[in-house]
Amino acid sequence: MPTVIALDVSLSMSRFAVTHNFNQNNEPISKRQLAIAAINQFLDHISAHCKLEFLALLTFSSECRMITESFTRNVDTIRDLLENLEENDNTNYEAILSGIVSAVLKQWSNTLPVEILLITDGSPGYGPGCLRDAIENAKPFPFPTKMNILSLSDPDEKNYTENIKMLHQLIEMSSGEGAVYLPENHLTSKGLSSAVARLCAKDFTPYKGLLRCGKLSSKITLCPPPQPYMSRSEEKRYDISEIIEIIGFIDLNDLASPSAHSRHLLLPLKATGWIILFHFLCFSIKKLPSLYFFFIIEAQLSSNGEPTNIEEEGDGSVPNFCVLLHGSLKVKLD
Repeated sequence: MPTVIALDVSLSMSRFAVTHNFNQNNEPISKRQLAIAAINQFLDHISAHCKLEFLALLTFSSECRMITESFTRNVDTIRDLLENLEENDNTNYEAILSGIVSAVLKQWSNTLPVEILLITDGSPGYGPGCLRDAIENAKPFPFPTKMNILSLSDPDEKNYTENIKMLHQLIEMSSGEGAVYLPENHLTSKGLSSAVARLCAKDFTPYKGLLRCGKLSSKITLCPPPQPYMSRSEEKRYDISEIIEIIGFIDLNDLASPSAHSRHLLLPLKATGWIILFHFLCFSIKKLPSLYFFFIIEAQLSSNGEPTNIEEEGDGSVPNFCVLLHGSLKVKLD
């Protein structure tokens, strides 16, 4: 799932926090420095647990700029770019909303879900494109999206409650899904770090489950992690089970383009060799009607998200069901 990191680089981000934060040299830290530290913490989590995530870095003030050339999995590139960002003038929320749409549609289709992490000091700005104008003129993103906002604001700041309320309204009008994350108590490095940790735990936690077919099974992960399904007809929420059970196989000639709630890469947590599988599978998921998924098994990961050296772990002699599944389907397709 692509993720857009949108960073506010307006002049207000250069202000020092109300409750002073100091670096190792006992110098006060600006909100911009705190924001960069928060992004680096987020990148640490992505590099450790979500290696297949595509990231793009955008900045905004009176205009939006795409800092990365395109969406990338190279988090080190983004870290380097964070060190050379320029400060600009006032905040224009309409510019970043339209900039996100352009960046996503330039590289992805309008059916692919996108995560947005917008980092700002919560200042509503003034003039054209201010937060109030953005709410009034906001249109839903033309693709499925979830927008989370990390607000570097402090309860002691003027109009704090009103500004946070407007950020919630911006999410509701443009995305419909997401939340505003705030530092605990006051704006401090520790409080902001806690907010980033809560964000990562909620929306960027790898899925770990069990793929089962009869008496055969294999520990797997899905990328991107499946999200809860909201049934409009039943007004009910369904969570994806940790057990995915294969109940049958359908030939591509019989079902060329099935409707799907979501599409995922299916990766064995421990397997030998590279596996590539193109086939439609029909799964019975606990508390969910049967859904069709298009799975591409590309690589193998260990339970902590790192490439696994099977020989070192002594698991090379243990048969892997995903290998058997791929081999059997390949023979049938040939």
